[in-house]
Parts: sequence; C-alpha cells; structure tokens
Amino acid sequence: MQSVETQNSLFLDPVHSGYFATLSSQPDILLRLKDGMDAAEPSTNGVSASNLHRLGALLDDEEYTTLAGRTVAAFATEIIQHPFGFSSFLGSIVAGRCGGVSSVVFAGEGAGVEEAVAKVRRRVRPGCVVARVGAGTGHWLRGRNGLVGAMKVKEGEQRVQVCAGGVCRDANLGSQEGGDTEGALKSVGL
Repeated sequence: MQSVETQNSLFLDPVHSGYFATLSSQPDILLRLKDGMDAAEPSTNGVSASNLHRLGALLDDEEYTTLAGRTVAAFATEIIQHPFGFSSFLGSIVAGRCGGVSSVVFAGEGAGVEEAVAKVRRRVRPGCVVARVGAGTGHWLRGRNGLVGAMKVKEGEQRVQVCAGGVCRDANLGSQEGGDTEGALKSVGL
C-alpha cells in the first residue's frame, strides 16, 4: 500500500488519471508522457491498473478499485483503436466490467491450510488474490479489511474465506489434524 501511495504522489495525473512516466519536478522534461501501450514489457499503466484492482479486492477498498477504473479510462480511446497494443489492460477491463477480482483468505495453522493454499495457487484463477492470516502474519490485513477482521478462528481451526463484490463465503477446512480440504474448497467455489 505504501508503494501505491508513493506512486500516486509522484506520478498520478490528478486531472485526467493514469500515471506519468516521469516526475513533475524533473527539470529536463519538456512534455510528461503516460505509457499506455505495451512493448517488450507491459505498460506501467496496465500493471498499475491490475495492481489497483487486486489491492481493492484484497482490502475491500473502493478507492483503489475506482482509481483502477479511471486509469483504464484514461487510455480508452487508444485501447479501442489498437486493442492488441494494450493487452496488459485486459485483466483490469474485465474486472471493471464483470467484477472479476475476488480475494481468497486462509486463516489458521496446519496441514489443511498449507494444502489448500497450494491447491488454489496451482489452479489458474485470473483476477484472484490469495492471502493468508494467522500465527503472526496478516495482522495489517485484518486491520484494513473489515470482512477479514471479522473472521473468527478458534484455536486449532483452519478456515477459508472467498470474497467477491462485497459478498463472502466461508468454510471450515477442519482442525489441524485434518479435514475435507477439497470439499471445503468446492463449497466456496474453488
């Protein structure tokens, strides 16, 4: 989050959205340009829009999601004219139109959580953000996302929560000794 806030303060165009490629204070620049078209590497604005959508889903923060949409909109005319040159924006366009970004949060400790995290990460799930809270990790996420903060995990319990569009589904992965991991993942749409 701190890197996004730094990027916003240094490069964000507050009037027309999108991110400039140079600092406003750079003395040798006559014209500040915004990189939208992909080249050998994805454009910085395409990557930024994707990061903002994912961060918005993970933190349940509409401000980041709105900024992602505004970043895409800043290049809308060019995207329509030359769609193949803006493939790094595709995930953000789909997420903005279809609400395709979801977050998957695992809580607790034990073999069930480890197995479930590994299974979800092996599956191709575009627009899916995977996070883990518990045993000294994820306290910042519990503080920023009220839905994750409300996840109550009892001692020895393992849980998975899938959130999309402000709606969450929750399942118990079992105790640390084991449980029906695959069944729990299926029950929440994974």
